[in-house]
Amino acid sequence: EDYEKLMADSKKKRAEDSSAKAEKEGALADAESELLEQTSEKKDREGEDMANKQYLSKLHADCDWNLENYDSRKEARAEEVESLKKAKDVLNGADYSLLQVETKPATLLSKSREQSCLASDMDHRRMLQARMALLQGFCEDM
Repeated sequence: EDYEKLMADSKKKRAEDSSAKAEKEGALADAESELLEQTSEKKDREGEDMANKQYLSKLHADCDWNLENYDSRKEARAEEVESLKKAKDVLNGADYSLLQVETKPATLLSKSREQSCLASDMDHRRMLQARMALLQGFCEDM
């Protein structure tokens, strides 16, 4: 009788131990899968964080450049606005003549300068004519 009771208790203990082992293995598998999932999420967040840091670094560099060049850009925009206003005035009938007054007697050097000025004036005139053509198209669309 003692032997049979011992064997029944042992069988019951093995079943309980087997059940506990299975539960613990299941919990371990769940914990490992959770660890893998969270590791993957961490890598994704680190990648996003790195991309954000790179973007902020680039943005900071762009802002620094804008701050350094603000005055020259402001001046260029003001000149362009003035040019556009003049072009609009020309389209409305104003006459802006490009007159050159020479105060020194013509020499070979001044003639070459005159020719280079004439060439740059012609380039400027072509640019203004192109802008005026654009403005005319824009005004006609209005």
